[in-house]
Amino acid sequence: VVSPDYVRIPINLNQGVDPITAITAKGCLTDDCYIDGWNRVEKDVNEGVIIGTRVYLFYQRIRGQPPVTDVVVILNDQSTPEGYHKVDVDLNQLTIRGASIHLWYQVKENPTNEDL
Repeated sequence: VVSPDYVRIPINLNQGVDPITAITAKGCLTDDCYIDGWNRVEKDVNEGVIIGTRVYLFYQRIRGQPPVTDVVVILNDQSTPEGYHKVDVDLNQLTIRGASIHLWYQVKENPTNEDL
């Protein structure tokens, strides 16, 4: 985990809709950056970087699939969480400086309300 002082934000992104079931990312040279079958988060995570690619997050909501219940950010060689799926795109892609940043997410087959 990035810091022992991180704060979990208690927001249920799945309220009233099918849950988010998968997360990915894509590096692009322009804003015209999409993946078929995925919803794009309309924010370039590399915004403001002078040299580097645009990187967008994408998510899916597939009925009947287990929901995403947790997301963590891992820098460089920090230990990776057990039972999480790695988004295999460096969120700091092609920048001149800075750590390698990867997103990991967990899905649970039968989550409790506390997990969501």
